Amino acid sequence: MPNAFARSRLSAAHVLVLMLTWILHTTDAAAGQLIEFSTPSGTTSTRLHGYLAKPDGHGPFPAVVILHGCSGLLPSNTLMAERLKLWGYVALAIDSLGPRGRSYACGDGSQDQPVDAYRGLNFLAAQKFVDPDRIGLLGYSMGGGSAMVAVERGMIEQLFPRKFRAVIAYYPAFCERETGIMTAPTIILIGALDDWTPAQECQEMVKRASDKGVTIDIIVYPNAYHGFDITEVPPGWRYMGHRIEYDESAAKDAWIQSRRFLDGHLAASAKH
Repeated sequence: MPNAFARSRLSAAHVLVLMLTWILHTTDAAAGQLIEFSTPSGTTSTRLHGYLAKPDGHGPFPAVVILHGCSGLLPSNTLMAERLKLWGYVALAIDSLGPRGRSYACGDGSQDQPVDAYRGLNFLAAQKFVDPDRIGLLGYSMGGGSAMVAVERGMIEQLFPRKFRAVIAYYPAFCERETGIMTAPTIILIGALDDWTPAQECQEMVKRASDKGVTIDIIVYPNAYHGFDITEVPPGWRYMGHRIEYDESAAKDAWIQSRRFLDGHLAASAKH
């Protein structure tokens, strides 16, 4: 298993420090900061760890909560936070596993993650440099599925008065369980060759949801596998029996689509 994916018995805070060190040595941009936060959730009192990236200036800026996959918070997640910062968004990548003493959740998922999304939303909404009415959600694999669970109409979204305004799900899990009826505009970015979270299941979900809620779109990349945007994955690598592979063309287009989607739903109402 590549070093970037190796999970040790280090504390969650130590893992995040190592990530920050890695980012500082692999980017010319000023990196974000490691934070610990807690907001009322009604279901848990766990204090969460996260990586916060903020554009220069006082804002208020639109913002995005990032949810990781079943392998936990990875450098690719924090690098996406840095990318969002460059696009003009505050970004908070949440570690849902480390604070709970877990290093991965592959196979059984994380029931806490959709609630953690709202805890991140409430934390960001309380910051003076964030516009509380322009906060989106972005998730990967398990986190992509959790993002959709978080905004599925009639589910846990009913418990939280403050709402997400847009959702991006990279190769999300749980499509076969979802109604696809969302409370926020949603886009799915997935590879046609994904054998872990099959694109067909997400396509069928989108069809089920047709005309029943807010817009949900899907883009399928013909030659891409699971994790197509994770640059540190070597070619042909397999994890838990599934192929994980970086695809430069799909990754770059997905970043373009992500920025276009966020700008369309969050940045258009920017306050000046």
